[in-house]
Amino acid sequence: MTEVVVTLQMDGFSRDFSLPADIKLRELYPRLLNALQHVSGSRFADWKGVLLKTNEGAFVDLEATLLDYGVCTGKYLVVVEEAWDDGIG
Repeated sequence: MTEVVVTLQMDGFSRDFSLPADIKLRELYPRLLNALQHVSGSRFADWKGVLLKTNEGAFVDLEATLLDYGVCTGKYLVVVEEAWDDGIG
């Protein structure tokens, strides 16, 4: 498994995470939400799903990986709440 260390940011929250870069976002997003709820439960407790994005846009293709989006170690990503309607979140 290939991992990247990225900084996740949102409204006053910033933290480095090591994320698997070669699994589909369909699998990554629920894991990421679980990790965020573990680290900062009060902030993410009511979230049903997450989405990552950069200035170039959101990572919405759930069949893609972070590598497919060109994410490498050192990248800054923004975390936003997303309520997926296909049952992944």
